[in-house]
Amino acid sequence: MTGTEIKSIRNGKVNLKDSYAIIKNGEAFVYNIHISPYEQGNIQNKDPLRTRKLLLNRREINKLIRNDSAKGIFFSPN
Repeated sequence: MTGTEIKSIRNGKVNLKDSYAIIKNGEAFVYNIHISPYEQGNIQNKDPLRTRKLLLNRREINKLIRNDSAKGIFFSPN
């Protein structure tokens, strides 16, 4: 995430509705999180619905994979 996205999140300008995570190639990605552009962000603002990589360590990702009852998480074989 960029600095302007963090500032928007701190201002409460984030919507997690309909968002989901996918584990692909051992990395976790989150889709459909809407982070509104930061008002003073000018050209630093990114696309509000872009795919973002979750910063999880290997142990956390493996725990998610083992927990097959994790609702709303899809594990891609690739």
